[in-house]
Amino acid sequence: MNVKILDQQVRKSVGAAVVVTRTTEEILTKEQIRNEIDNYKRQQQQLIQQSQNIKAQYDLIDAKIGELEEFMAIIPQEEEEGKLEVL
Repeated sequence: MNVKILDQQVRKSVGAAVVVTRTTEEILTKEQIRNEIDNYKRQQQQLIQQSQNIKAQYDLIDAKIGELEEFMAIIPQEEEEGKLEVL
């Protein structure tokens, strides 16, 4: 990738930072463009996989919460009836 800076402006921002504004010209070959597209597609696939993993973890936690809520629903009924059993 051949990048040529055509124009650059630098100004001081509030605080200790500076703002740099550049106008650039890039020369891209078809191969470079294909590589960029492939990189973005790989990133998309990684994000899809990550979101599927997160969904699986969420579903597991949701199931555990549901199970514990079922346990909680049993306890008051059994305590009131005096029939609490050890399983």
